Amino acid sequence: IPMIRPDKYPEWLQCLLLIVLMVAAKVALTPFNHINNDVAFLAWAAKQVLGTAVYGRDILDVNPPLAFMLYVPAALIAPWTGFDPAVRLTMMLLSALSIAAFWQSADRTMRLPLSIVLGLFFVFAFPDHFAQREQIAFLLCAPYVAGIGTRRGWATVIGLMAGVGFMI
Repeated sequence: IPMIRPDKYPEWLQCLLLIVLMVAAKVALTPFNHINNDVAFLAWAAKQVLGTAVYGRDILDVNPPLAFMLYVPAALIAPWTGFDPAVRLTMMLLSALSIAAFWQSADRTMRLPLSIVLGLFFVFAFPDHFAQREQIAFLLCAPYVAGIGTRRGWATVIGLMAGVGFMI
């Protein structure tokens, strides 16, 4: 059996394979990653605010102001999937975006091992606190911390992600 050497593949394919493996691992571990009450409440609050509820009058919570806005993407797709799958799907999409942006900003000599570590951290860290604000902030800020985006489009995406991540 020939040894599989990821460094022999084109870089875009290495990144894509890493994202696919990370998402597959997270899907396999889905039964072990619980959506806790805080995340469920914030996703529900986001759905209510998208409707007729007024934040501060109809929805009161002890989280930082506007924390529910992090879960608006999940609230938008929840009518078709339910809250739990919507939160999981948006987190997997965020992690895929984070790894792709991290790949663009990390040093070329270290991008594969560091991206693998980022993917493993997402898959195995926070098993009882999946999709918490801290995990979202980490995924948003990691590409910014890794280095400078080499392309203008990626640099813009990385900057926007970091801006939201640091505001959390």
